[in-house]
Amino acid sequence: MGVGTLTTTEARLIQGLFVPRERWGWEFVDTGPSAPSPLADRQPVWQEPESPDLTALTARRNHAVRALLTRLVLPMAFVVFGMLLAGEGGFFFVPAGLALAVVACLPPLILHYRLGRTRSRAASARADGYTRHLQALTSWQTEVDAHDRAELRRREATAVFYPVSAPAATPRIDVFGGTGDGWASLLATAGCSVLTGGTGILLVDLSERAVGGGLARLAGQARWPVESWDLPRQLDEVALLDGLGPREAGELVADAFGMSQESGDDPHRRALHADLVTTVAVVLYERLSIRRLAEGLRVLEGLDDGSAATSLSTAEAGELTAHMDAFGRGDRIADELRYLRSSLEALSPPPPATAATAPAATAPAATVEAHMLAAAADMSTARMPTARMPTARVDSAPRPLTAWWPVPGLRVLATSSRDSSAHRKELTDRLLVQTVLHQLRCRQRGGPTGRDMLVVAGADHLGRAVLTGLTRHAELAGVRLVLLFERLADDAERVLGSQGGSTIIMRLGNGKDAATAAEFIGRGYRFVMSQVTAQVGRSFTAGDSDSVGYQDGTSETTGTSGGTGRTYDGTRLLPWLQNTSKNAGWQESVTASRSQTWQRTTNSSVSDSTTDGTTSQRVYEFTVEPTTVQTLPATAFLLVNPVDGAGRVVPGDCNPGTVLLPGVSAADRWSVPDAAATPLAGHHVGTAGADVIQAGTDQAGPARTGAEEQRRIEPAPPVGFPGIGQQPPADEEVYRLVPPKARPSGPGSPGGPGGQSTHPGARGWVPGVGDHHPGHG
Repeated sequence: MGVGTLTTTEARLIQGLFVPRERWGWEFVDTGPSAPSPLADRQPVWQEPESPDLTALTARRNHAVRALLTRLVLPMAFVVFGMLLAGEGGFFFVPAGLALAVVACLPPLILHYRLGRTRSRAASARADGYTRHLQALTSWQTEVDAHDRAELRRREATAVFYPVSAPAATPRIDVFGGTGDGWASLLATAGCSVLTGGTGILLVDLSERAVGGGLARLAGQARWPVESWDLPRQLDEVALLDGLGPREAGELVADAFGMSQESGDDPHRRALHADLVTTVAVVLYERLSIRRLAEGLRVLEGLDDGSAATSLSTAEAGELTAHMDAFGRGDRIADELRYLRSSLEALSPPPPATAATAPAATAPAATVEAHMLAAAADMSTARMPTARMPTARVDSAPRPLTAWWPVPGLRVLATSSRDSSAHRKELTDRLLVQTVLHQLRCRQRGGPTGRDMLVVAGADHLGRAVLTGLTRHAELAGVRLVLLFERLADDAERVLGSQGGSTIIMRLGNGKDAATAAEFIGRGYRFVMSQVTAQVGRSFTAGDSDSVGYQDGTSETTGTSGGTGRTYDGTRLLPWLQNTSKNAGWQESVTASRSQTWQRTTNSSVSDSTTDGTTSQRVYEFTVEPTTVQTLPATAFLLVNPVDGAGRVVPGDCNPGTVLLPGVSAADRWSVPDAAATPLAGHHVGTAGADVIQAGTDQAGPARTGAEEQRRIEPAPPVGFPGIGQQPPADEEVYRLVPPKARPSGPGSPGGPGGQSTHPGARGWVPGVGDHHPGHG
C-alpha cells in the first residue's frame, strides 16, 4: 500500500468525525451571557475627607494681628523713653521695651503656628487616604479581572455544540427535504460515526446528486473499505442476478418491470413476466446475467436463432427455440415479451467487441463520485507537491457482489442518467431496489452477519408498496433503514412518522410540504399578547364666587369727676390762713364705627390621565412555523423523535466542519446533567508534531465480523494546532462537501485504500487518503 499525506485540517476533521457514537449533527445551546463579578458594583469610590474647621482659629489669629499695634505702643514708649534718658541712666527702659514687644508678638505667632500645623496634618491625612484608595481600587480591579478571566475560561471550556442522535431503538430514519449539499453533509456526519461504531453502510443513491461523495472521501482517508459502482454503466459488472435461482430471478425481474405508472398493479401481467423470465433463466441458470437474459428473450421472441447472440451457446439457443410455442402467439404475449426484451436490452452494456471499438468516453469507468473525487485528487496534487497519491490497480474482470451482508465498510450503488436516458435510469432504479429488497429478505437477522445500515437517497418515486416492503423487511433483517425524500408529498407523506421511525426535516421550499411538516412536528400551548389597550383622559374644572360684608356701630360714654384738697402749713396757726384747692370736671365721648368688605374668588383645575394595558392569551399554535421550515439553511434540520417530552424535537446542523469549532461536546446534552462538565471533543489533540501528517498504511483497526479488518487513521498531533478554546484559522472553520467536477477515469484512477481495491480484481473507485477537498465557508 502507498503512503498518503493528510493536512492538519483533514486530520482534525477525521479525528472529530470518526467517533463510535452515532450522531446526525450538532445542536447549538447558548450558555447565556458571562456572569458578572460579584464585586463589579462595589468599586471603591474616592470621597474627599472633611476639612478641619479653622474659622475660629483664623479669626483669633487675625484679631491678634490687628491688636498687635495697640500692644506695641507701650513697648515702643519704653524704648523711646529709654533712648531719651540714656544719658541720665534710663537706658534700661530700652531692653524692657524690647522684652515687652516680644511678649506682645507671641500670641499672633503662636496662633499662626497652630494654624499651619493643623493644615499640614489635614493634607498629610488626605494624601494617606488617597494612597489607600488607590491600593483598594487596584485590588478591586485585580479581583474583577481575575473573575472575568476565570469566567472566560469556563465559557471556553463549556460545550455549546452537542451531538444530535436518534434513539438507538429507532428502526428507521426518514429525511424529508434538503439540497444535495445538505444530504451530502448529513450522510458524511452520520456515516463516519456509524462506520466507527462497527456498522456497515449500503448507500443506494437514486438522486443523481452524488450525495455519497463526501462520505466516501472521508472513509477512504480514514482507511475504511469503500466500494462504489455507477449504474447502469456497470450493471453487468455488478452481476445483480448472480446467485439467484431461476424462479427468484423471474420474480425479481417481474417485480421490477411488471408494474408501471401506465399499467398500474396488474397481477396477471406480473405473473406472465415471471413465467417468461423463469423459462429463460432455467436454460441459462449456470451463468445468469442481464445480457444473457435479454438475448435469451430475443431468441424466445423469434428475432434471433442464436447465431447473433454473443453470450449464448448453440445448445442454449436451441433449447430456448424449443420453448417458443410454450406461451402461444397471442398479441399480449408478444407485447409483453417485447417489453421485457427491450427493457433488459436497455440495461445491457454493449458486447465486449463493440465496447472495444467505442470511444473512450463511453467505456465503463468508475462511479460518478469516482470522477468527481479523482478530479479533487488532481487539484490536491497541484496544490501540495509533497502529497503522494496512491496508485490504482485496474483489472478487467467483473466484480460481482458475492456477499451483500455484512457490508464491508461503505458500499455505494449510484444510478445516473448522465450517459443514458431517463427511461434507462428508471429501469435501473427498479431493478436495483428490487435486488436490495430481495437481499433483505435473504439476510439473517443478527447472528454472524453483524450490523448494517441501508440508505436510499431519492426514494420519492419508489412507490408505497416498495417503501412498505423495504421498511418491513429491513426491520425483520435487523438493518437500520434511512430514506431520503426530496419532497413531503404523495407516498412520502404516508410514510411520515409511521412504524415508530425518527424523522429529519430539512429545508422544504414548497409551501404545502412545509405546512405538512409543521403539522407533523406538532402544536403547543403558549401565551401570546392578544390585546393592547391605551386610554387617554382629560378633566377641566372652573369656579367663581363673590362675598360682601357690612358692619355699623356706635358707642357713647358720659362721666363726672371732682375733688377738694387742703395743704397745712405749720407756720400758720389760723385755719383760714391755710392753702385750700378744689377741682371739678365732666367728661362725655361718642364713638361711631362702620366697615364694609367685598371678596371675589375664582378657581380652575385641569387633570390628564393615561392608562396602558396588555392582555395575554393562551393559544395552541405550531411549534415550528412553516416559513421556518421553508427558510432553513442547507445543513440545518429538525429531528423529530418518537418520544414524548424533552428531546422530541431537536434542532441541529449537520455541517461536518462543526467538529473543528471550539466547544464541541462528546455527549448529547440530554445524557449530561451538568453541561459545564461536558468534556470537549477536541481535548485529546496535542500541540506538538508535524505540519503534514503521514498516515501509516499498516495500522490495523479493531476486528469486525469474522476475519474482516477495519482500518483507521491515528494521525500525530500537528504543530501550530490551535489549543482548546482558540479559534481555528478562517480557511479551516467550515468544511463543505461539494464534489468537484467529474473527469474521465483512466488507468491512473485511484483504486482502493493505498491503491488496492476492496475485492480482488475490482475496477470500482475507492478514494485514497491523499485526496484533498477545499474547505468553503
